[in-house]
Amino acid sequence: MKLRYIVPYVLVSAFQYQFSRDMLNYTSPLIAMGLRYLVAGLIMLAFSRRVILNRDVALVSCFSSLSTSLWIYGLKYVSFGASAVLSYSQPIFAVPLAWALIREKPSKREVLGALIGFAGAFIFTLPSSRGYQLLGSLLTLGAAVSGATFSIYFRKMRGFKADEVVGSHFVLGSIPMFAFSPLLGFYFKPEPPLWLDLGYVSTLSGVVLFYTWNLMLREDSVGKVTTTSFAVPITTLLLQTVETSVPPTILSLIGVAVMFLGIYIANSEGIWVRRAKIKGTRLQLLSKRG
Repeated sequence: MKLRYIVPYVLVSAFQYQFSRDMLNYTSPLIAMGLRYLVAGLIMLAFSRRVILNRDVALVSCFSSLSTSLWIYGLKYVSFGASAVLSYSQPIFAVPLAWALIREKPSKREVLGALIGFAGAFIFTLPSSRGYQLLGSLLTLGAAVSGATFSIYFRKMRGFKADEVVGSHFVLGSIPMFAFSPLLGFYFKPEPPLWLDLGYVSTLSGVVLFYTWNLMLREDSVGKVTTTSFAVPITTLLLQTVETSVPPTILSLIGVAVMFLGIYIANSEGIWVRRAKIKGTRLQLLSKRG
C-alpha cells in the first residue's frame, strides 16, 4: 500500500466527523449528505466529463448512499471516536463479501488481520453500548456493511477511469438522499457555518477521500485496504482526546492496540514479500559482480 494514498486518506477521514456533525445544526442529515454528494459529483464530472450508467455503478451508488445515510444518522448518537471505530469495522464484512461477490479469495493473513482488527473495535466500544448510543452503534455498523459492499464494487470497476466512477457514483448517490429527505424530517438553515462544513465534506472528505479510496482498491485487495483503514479510528481517537482533554479508557487503549495488530498482520505478508524481493535482487547483483 502506498503512503501517498494512506496518509491523506487517514488525515482527511479523521476530521470529517466534526464537520459532518456540525452540519446537522443547520440541515437535516439526508440533505447534508445529499449536498455533499452532489457538490463532490459536479467537481469530479468537471474533470471526467462523463457519467457512467451501468449495473455496477448503480450498485456502487446505492450502497454508498445507504452507507453514508446510516453513518450520518448514527453520528447523532455516538462520539467521533466510536463512530470512526464502528464505521471502519468494514474488513470483517468485506473479506467474506469480496469472496462471494467478485470471487476475490483473501489470504489467511488478511482474514486473521480482519478478525483481530474487528475484535479491537469491539473492545473499544464496549463501555458505550447502551440507550441511544446503542442505536447509534447499530446504525453505524449498518453503514460499515454497506460501505464494505460498495468498496467491493469499486474494486470490480477498476477497469474504468477512477474519476468517472467516483463522479458518477456521487451524482447518482445524491438522488435517493434528496428523494427520501422529506420523509425523515426536513430542515435547512443556510447560515455561513453550513457552507464551511459543506466545503470540507464535499471536497476533502468527498472528492479526495473517495477518489483516494478508489485508487487504493485498484492496487490492493479489498481485505488489505479495508483492514488498513483501521488507522482512521486510531487517529480520530487521538484527535478526540486532544480536543476534549479526556484521556481514553483502558479498554479503548487495549482496543487500539489490538487494531494495530490487525493492521500489521493483514499487511505483513506484503512487507515480507517485498523484503524477499529486495534481498533476492541484491544477491543477484553480488553474484554478477563476483
